[in-house]
Amino acid sequence: MFKCRDQFLTDRAEYWLDTIRARAPQAKVVIVISQCEERSPHIPLDKIQSQYGEMLAQEWFFPVGCKNGKGIERLQAFLRRSAADLNFMGSLWPKSYEQAEEEIKAKAKAKTSHISRAKLDVILHKAGVNEDNYEGAAGSMARIGVITQFSDCPDLRDFVVLKPQWLTKAISRVMEDGQLSEDKGEIALKRMELVWNKARYPGMFTTFHNCMKEFELCYDLEDHNESCLIPLRFGYVAPIIPWADISDLKERRMEYKLNIRPPMGVMSRFIVKTHHMIVKTPDHPKGVYWYNGVFLRTNSPCPSEALCEFLPDDRTFLVRVRAAFPQNMCEQIHGYIQSVFSFFGGMSAERSYGCIKLDADTGAESQCKGLHTEKRIYTAISKQREMLDCEFEDHEVDPRLLVSGISSFGGFVEERLTAMVRKEMDKPPEWAEPFLRGVGTLVEWVEHNSEKLDQLLHGQAALAAEFKQEAELKLHEYLSCMSQMLDDRDHTAAPGLILITTKDRSRWNPTSYFKSTYILTPYCECEGNIHACNDGSVEFTKDKNWWKTTAPWIAHATKVLAAGLQLGFAGMPLALGSAAAKEVEDQVKFMEELTKHLDLEVAKESIDMGIDGMIGPGVGKDLRGNNRDSAMMRAALARFLKETVPDSYRARRWGSLRRIRMSDNSYRWLCEACAAHAR
Repeated sequence: MFKCRDQFLTDRAEYWLDTIRARAPQAKVVIVISQCEERSPHIPLDKIQSQYGEMLAQEWFFPVGCKNGKGIERLQAFLRRSAADLNFMGSLWPKSYEQAEEEIKAKAKAKTSHISRAKLDVILHKAGVNEDNYEGAAGSMARIGVITQFSDCPDLRDFVVLKPQWLTKAISRVMEDGQLSEDKGEIALKRMELVWNKARYPGMFTTFHNCMKEFELCYDLEDHNESCLIPLRFGYVAPIIPWADISDLKERRMEYKLNIRPPMGVMSRFIVKTHHMIVKTPDHPKGVYWYNGVFLRTNSPCPSEALCEFLPDDRTFLVRVRAAFPQNMCEQIHGYIQSVFSFFGGMSAERSYGCIKLDADTGAESQCKGLHTEKRIYTAISKQREMLDCEFEDHEVDPRLLVSGISSFGGFVEERLTAMVRKEMDKPPEWAEPFLRGVGTLVEWVEHNSEKLDQLLHGQAALAAEFKQEAELKLHEYLSCMSQMLDDRDHTAAPGLILITTKDRSRWNPTSYFKSTYILTPYCECEGNIHACNDGSVEFTKDKNWWKTTAPWIAHATKVLAAGLQLGFAGMPLALGSAAAKEVEDQVKFMEELTKHLDLEVAKESIDMGIDGMIGPGVGKDLRGNNRDSAMMRAALARFLKETVPDSYRARRWGSLRRIRMSDNSYRWLCEACAAHAR
């Protein structure tokens, strides 16, 4: 909506139209110009129509005058017709919800801007909503815009907004502060609080500050909570990039080409999500960043570095990674980029990979300026072509080399194969198997590299940095697979790292194992700080008949869990200490011995009886993944946990561990301290 008396700012209109196109691609837009009683607005209608025609409603331009009613009836008639066509119009709305909605709107009209979660529950209770459905009712209110809530954010769960414009105006007080731009996005928290106090928002600093972090508008500096940075106000000049001077590193490049002109906020969101990896130098003590770019480094014994740049005019996001095994950081950055893109529902991107020259004699890699799209690489691999012509320089490249170690390329392959597998074949073609992700392939990788993982646990530095970084990548893949396998579509019911030991810590005894009492202990999945959550431990004892009859699926479950622990603790001896590392090694070996014994207990006929016959009816019907092994492992894990620790599994409660949404939109089970640090 614009005013006729003001100059029509085309760039401002385009900003909002680009934002709507990216955030709500199905929405239809109209432009309303007020104060048109005696004036005719000068608007570039043809330009807007040509650039945004697919977004505009059939009637989309409404000049109106409130004093004399000019155009008001036409606008009202249009709004009534449009409202009647909304998806939820005509849907059933419980009487209790209606009463609660009326009470909430009455409070908002009486200038109550926000209430606590407890007060919202009181309103729902008085309206007759069942206590078990408070969360569902609040979610319904949020979907139709009656309230704004932050149910997934622990710091803001108790903050329920009744007037969204009130919150938007409060945040804009800081975002539009003139001093903020002069200071290149840095603001002291005390000054931020002063801005809000002067604007008559007393006592709201902590809540608004948390809202800005939840909206990914800012992040705090590591200066004892004294200041924060707001990337949307960073300077535009790129600094010199301080790449580490390390020999024998490999390089990988990725390019993401956006389908639409990007709105503001793409790079700023990415910077907020990755701020824990921003490189700091004496020349740039707060970080190497600028408005459209950032330089990152992983915090690990074998660090990787990445330069990430956004070229909005070209609609291109560029990533350049240097490391012993650069695919590890490529995958991490891909996760963050995808989470940024997911915020903008109308925005998608085609990924390309940088071309590589390979010396046939030495095997040494060098970079080529060329790029190959995922679709082109997929086509070459699916047609089983050995080489791919580079269109930029005179050489050929193996398409498998370009995506080797990039597990997310398997997701692209899976999408392409889904329709083909369902219509034309029972299983994926042989050429696709190396690219398809699944916990079964991860278990095989762990078994194949078991000795090297043991060496990492013992802290042997002789292993190549390339393998250490590859092991880090496999842990990320394992936790992702486990989150999916144990996902009941609303919540993950169990952590991915679980240890099983005897209560008396005795060694494996194949003759009396069924007499022992066992302890199942979940682990905090914090990267670089994996540790036991003992307050979530649960004891269980089962008789010999139970162990024998359930051996097939217990063997699958313990095999997966043992592999996860090996990945989780690989490379952690410095943090654990030698004695603790030895204890972990013994515990993992115990689970491996248990798995081997149960495998021997499995009769030949049970292997061939199929998923339902082996695991029982009603379990694992909603099986994800294209292969039988992944489906069986998922069902086996679910039944194992339901049988041994039913209360924890069904209640989704594992001591102090909580399921936390990470900045890349994945989920991990973290203890309270690690969750606070992750936020």
